[in-house]
Amino acid sequence: MFRVTENWIRILEFRDRKAKELKRPISFSEAVALWMSESMTISSRRRKRNTQNVWVNEYSIYQ
Repeated sequence: MFRVTENWIRILEFRDRKAKELKRPISFSEAVALWMSESMTISSRRRKRNTQNVWVNEYSIYQ
């Protein structure tokens, strides 16, 4: 028996949204790849923004 996790449900919902957006069927493996790439892009944006804020905060100490 498979145990359905939250991530599986999120990926299935994401696949449905992407299929409507791209107007074509999307396989589960393609959905996983797209989901991971988008989540990595979002996390890297957050990380970049956070490191910029740290740099600005450290720089402002010396002024």
